[in-house]
Formats: sequence, C-alpha cells, structure tokens
Amino acid sequence: MTTEQSQPPNEAAGGASDVERVVRRDDDDIFADYPKYTPGQIGWGTLLRIVEWEQSHGIGNVSAETVNAYREEGYGAAQAGVMLGLLDYGQATGCEEY
Repeated sequence: MTTEQSQPPNEAAGGASDVERVVRRDDDDIFADYPKYTPGQIGWGTLLRIVEWEQSHGIGNVSAETVNAYREEGYGAAQAGVMLGLLDYGQATGCEEY
C-alpha cells in the first residue's frame, strides 16, 4: 500500500481535507451575520446588536445591562463601546489610521 492510497483522496492529490475545508468555510462565514454599522457613527442600538451577536456565537462577555448602565451614566455609545472592548478606536471614531 503506497502513501497516496492510505490518505484520503483530497489530501493525496495535494488538496485540503474535508475537515480543513469545513474549518476554512466556518472561519470565512463567522462574520457573515455580524451587525452592519458605519465606523464613526456608532449608536446604542449598534452596541446592543454587537452584544447580541457575540452572545449568540458564545464569545460575549458584556451584557446588554452593562451597555445600558454606561448609557445611563452619560457615556457616548462610541466611548462605551471602546471602554467595554466591543469596538476599537478606529471603529468608534471612523479614523482609518487605527
């Protein structure tokens, strides 16, 4: 039995295995349903949609209650997004250099 015969057909031909294709496809699609927004124009609804998206993907560590607490304290949505780690400076301000 040769090496090529002992490997799955895709790998023997130099292609990716089925598992590798699934992983790559999942990586490509993970942000397909990420909330749409315009950098520099962040509102409270945007932050809440980001929190909901993170929680639906099992990666969230910020709750909607926390976002609303920042709002009640008088912070701007973009500032709160940066402080909570939901946005980076460039996303919050629209500055493309960051």
